[in-house]
Order: sequence, then structure tokens, then C-alpha cells
Amino acid sequence: MEIITNLEKDLCLHPHYTWVNGHLHRKGKLVVGNDFNMQGKLISIYHDSAIEGYSGVTVTAKRLGSLFY
Repeated sequence: MEIITNLEKDLCLHPHYTWVNGHLHRKGKLVVGNDFNMQGKLISIYHDSAIEGYSGVTVTAKRLGSLFY
């Protein structure tokens, strides 16, 4: 919340972060943070999705890491 508050005051305070349409991004990745519920949902989606398929722990972790921070 501190980063969001600071970004609303001055975008230069956190150059790697952006606050767009109510979503926090870091270097283009959506910030999930320590929301373990959300992390679990994302893992389930990527693990269970027929579209993504399951490619093992390492590949799934890399795929999630490329989109989420």
C-alpha cells in the first residue's frame, strides 16, 4: 500500500512501478505480493488449464514469473 500511496503522489518515487487502472505493476508484471489466496488461484489456473497445460514445476513457475511479480 505504501508504494501505491507514493505513486499517487509522485511517479518518480518508484521508477520500476506503475499504478494503472487500479492495478500495481512492477517492470510490466502484475504485482500479486503476499496474497497467498491469489497466488494459489494463479497456480491452479496454470496447473489445471487445458489451454496452458501442465509442464512441470519449473516451467510453470517460470511462466507465472514472466507475468506476475
